Amino acid sequence: MDDIKPPDNPSVTELKRGYRKTGERLLCLYCSHIIERGMVYSEGERLLTARKAMEDHIVSAHGGAFMALASGRWGSGGLSEVQMKVMMGMYRGEKDAEIAKLLGNKAKSTVRNHRYQLRERYREAKALMAMTELLQDPPREEQLVEYPLHIRADDMRLVVTEKEKSDILRKYMPDARLIRFPKKEKEKLVILQKLAQGLNPERKYSEGEINRHIAGFFDDYVTLRRYLVEYGFLDRSPGGKSYWLKEC
Repeated sequence: MDDIKPPDNPSVTELKRGYRKTGERLLCLYCSHIIERGMVYSEGERLLTARKAMEDHIVSAHGGAFMALASGRWGSGGLSEVQMKVMMGMYRGEKDAEIAKLLGNKAKSTVRNHRYQLRERYREAKALMAMTELLQDPPREEQLVEYPLHIRADDMRLVVTEKEKSDILRKYMPDARLIRFPKKEKEKLVILQKLAQGLNPERKYSEGEINRHIAGFFDDYVTLRRYLVEYGFLDRSPGGKSYWLKEC
């Protein structure tokens, strides 16, 4: 699978954890490494979930997300070499005196000044991010579909307007039944949200009840039940005996 390129334009959340979730895969941001979701991986005597296996890869192959970012794969953030050294010292938990020594026996006040400047850069970066994201937002008159906060749909490629939602539902559910499950992520979210809206948030359901609910829309209820859980619309007990809508 080394023909897969690292994902482009990652979000801040993805950069902090070092990988992207996409469909059935976890993709490393710094190389072509892929982990299949829903599988169990072994490392010596340990059994790892897909997420833990990817987290271990980020550490073992790239030294962790911080060190991978510091290598410049996604740019330097406009930091000077000295500022980068200060950040590296901060990451390692070093005191100002230790960092000052690494800077060529500078005064501790010099390090404190760099710390202050980095805090200011962080504040300015947040404002820049907010303005940039506002520039990318659709026109204000286009109302966007809202998903529960725990469902990651902040990627602009997943944003759907209410009009687009109506078009997607007409395309895939012309007579209230799903004719086929879409491949595009934004369309999947619309369909899964539609299926979840028919459930009572105040109660828990058995697996059989969930199956019957989904079967009213689509024959392959097993696949859609799994997607409802993986995409964060449903939660379930460890043994899969009960299911419920996740809280917003």
